[in-house]
Amino acid sequence: MNNPTPYTDAALVAAIAAEAQAWARFFNVADVAELEGRRAVMRANVACGFVEPLREYLLGDRFAELMAEDISPTALHTIRLRNASPEYAGDICATHDFCDANMVMLEAFEQVIGREPAFLEGTDEAGNHSPEGDADMRLWGAAWNHAKAAHLTATPAEVEATT
Repeated sequence: MNNPTPYTDAALVAAIAAEAQAWARFFNVADVAELEGRRAVMRANVACGFVEPLREYLLGDRFAELMAEDISPTALHTIRLRNASPEYAGDICATHDFCDANMVMLEAFEQVIGREPAFLEGTDEAGNHSPEGDADMRLWGAAWNHAKAAHLTATPAEVEATT
């Protein structure tokens, strides 16, 4: 898999740092030696163009950051509590109760990926997206699932504290 983004040295360093931070948050890594080991692996992956597996975490993290910027802390707290409830299990996300969350994800997608998702181009006569559109749809969903799990769902302790 080739990376379609041409990286300059500065962009490569920034991408490595951002990906390392995303992995550190995802795996809750606090040990510097472990993080440096992961950075070395990521540096090799980025250099070889294998950034695809990290993009869902970067995109999901940016989506959650933009949600936190766009809505009040009280609304964000409510979203986290609702997402922890059984009625919001699965693909249902409480962000839609407070804003057009798809527009927030679209902004995150454009910022992280650097373009609009290909699925916005529509479908063919049979109702199928292009292969790029299908890939972007999978990325969108995976990023949303990451954001919901990692940032937009209250922990059991948080839920317990509110009851």
